[in-house]
Amino acid sequence: MDDDRWRDLPARASLAVPAPGDVEGSVLIEGAEWSGATIEEVELETVELRGGRFAGTTFASCRLLECRFVGCDLAGVSWTSSKLDGCRFVDCRLTGVDWSSALWSDVQYYGPLHIEGGVASGGYFGDLRLREAVLRDCDLTEADFTGADLSDAVLAGSDLDGARFTRTTLDRADLRRATGYRIDLRTSSADGARFDLPAALELLRAFPIVIDG
Repeated sequence: MDDDRWRDLPARASLAVPAPGDVEGSVLIEGAEWSGATIEEVELETVELRGGRFAGTTFASCRLLECRFVGCDLAGVSWTSSKLDGCRFVDCRLTGVDWSSALWSDVQYYGPLHIEGGVASGGYFGDLRLREAVLRDCDLTEADFTGADLSDAVLAGSDLDGARFTRTTLDRADLRRATGYRIDLRTSSADGARFDLPAALELLRAFPIVIDG
């Protein structure tokens, strides 16, 4: 990344980055104020961002590799043509994010998408290949997983009230402790998936049967 582009980064002075250039090498960025900004063609590798404000920010054609966001506000963030590989979001606000705007390769070299805690309600994951993704203990209400491949994914402990699962692959997924889900097994696959009671009874709702007791 050239010097001019580095100077255009929002709140550059607060980042405490050693020198212009792509940011990599276990750098900690705290309290970044990038709300509503457009950040283009930046590569962040092995960077931890804590308490940052990125609401409405557009990451355009960026590469985020093994980055960790902790306690950040990323509501409505856009990943326009950006690559996310091995990124973790812990206790973040991720409401209304269209995850399909990012570039997703079939092989995630640094690991799958990982969201733990926080709020990711209203997110759009439609038709994405998110095998082994971790979406654990978070608010996923009204999220859209239509056509998504969540094979071997972990959704344990998450609130899935109103989430849409149509033509979704959930083979071997872990939904233990998850609540509120309604999955139509006539259109979706959940071979070998793990559920627990009583939430799993919702899986029978689509079938014309009567359960007594």
